[in-house]
Amino acid sequence: MKIIDKPHPFPPKPNGAGIHLRHMKTYNAKHVISCLLALTAMLSACSRDGQSESEAILNNDNCLPVVKAVGDQLNSAEINLFVETSGSMSGFMSIKGTSFQNNIWSIVEGFESKVGARFGIFQIRSKSEAITEVPVANFKQKLNTGGFQSAKSTDIPEMLDSIFRKANDNTVSILVSDLIFSPENGNQAQLSQISTDIRQRFKAKNRSSELIQLYSNFYGKSSVGASPYYIWVIGEAKRVKSASALLRKMITGPFNNVDFAITTPRPKYSVFPAFSQVTNALPMACPTDGCYYVYREYSDEDTPGFKFWVGMDFSALPSYMSEPAYLFKYLSVSGGTLVQVKAVSSLKEKADRQIAAKHGLTHMAQVQVDQIGGEGIVSLDLERHLPQWIDALNIDREDGLRKQTYGLKKMVKGLEEAQDDRPIPVFTEPVKIYITKQ
Repeated sequence: MKIIDKPHPFPPKPNGAGIHLRHMKTYNAKHVISCLLALTAMLSACSRDGQSESEAILNNDNCLPVVKAVGDQLNSAEINLFVETSGSMSGFMSIKGTSFQNNIWSIVEGFESKVGARFGIFQIRSKSEAITEVPVANFKQKLNTGGFQSAKSTDIPEMLDSIFRKANDNTVSILVSDLIFSPENGNQAQLSQISTDIRQRFKAKNRSSELIQLYSNFYGKSSVGASPYYIWVIGEAKRVKSASALLRKMITGPFNNVDFAITTPRPKYSVFPAFSQVTNALPMACPTDGCYYVYREYSDEDTPGFKFWVGMDFSALPSYMSEPAYLFKYLSVSGGTLVQVKAVSSLKEKADRQIAAKHGLTHMAQVQVDQIGGEGIVSLDLERHLPQWIDALNIDREDGLRKQTYGLKKMVKGLEEAQDDRPIPVFTEPVKIYITKQ
């Protein structure tokens, strides 16, 4: 079957809620007039509150239903920052001016400014010692001098127990640690159990988390230019998402991240009308936001399929998920076929660039629809998979060079298993393009 996807020689111009049809001589004039009359009626459409998405589209509104904005999830939240101070952490703080010190202090200042008295700092040494609260006034001095009393062991499940004991539904807990597992009794067999230990704790508390991985200079028996450490944000899903988004703005330098049991609201999106001209269907604009969610087919005869480009805002995703290679592999399409994925920087038409800039669209996917006729929906959804950086940083033996993290994959496996009985999608709902019969 021949797919008609060549742009018309006369580029379309955005015109109200549709595309300027001057020069498109091959179209049936009656259907063009019908479309324009529908557009005129559309401009006076009443509120879409309470309508389903399909109702809004099929009522010639061409707009998505109004979604109530989610308020600031940190307005009533308590933020507890836990800094692990085992011996393996001291090298990040033994010399003033490491990126570790700079980033952790930026986090302290940012959250103290955001939530005030609802922010607390705690030192975790070992399971045999109680968690110690550290006043903000004393924390900076200890952070810059390595003045924390260190412990010899790091038992991650025990640290989680201590964190959960100080938390309620309104608490976001932030653990700063190198996550090097070294239990007090030195029993390496415990590493094989850590997946189960972490899974049980997160399932019991029904908690979500985001793991942020960074690098810093480390000064110990030998200096390491880039040693990994982690900021682990734990709590109720919406609060974790808000806290992590704010935290990532506070830190400097490269980082990796991955989240667990957290969904992202469906991204802003739009068909790019100038880049997606076809001879047998019109992309139609929503008059409220200027985005294009609909193709109107105005031929009475069965018509062949077409290709179009849809732009989406993936800025809220973990960084590895916004890589074009990941998106091409795991962006699934229902009702069509994914052809390619690009960054929106390759857009050339002014109208498309304006849509992308106004709505913060970061990527665009080309989709092929093989046949249109009647009404249909093309849905795009993203599958959740672990990032490659976890494999790269994992090591299954102790690493004296401090370039990798002992047992990282086993810890992450526990977090994955905690959500197996309730699969967590990436988006709350898929991106949808409606193809309707005028």
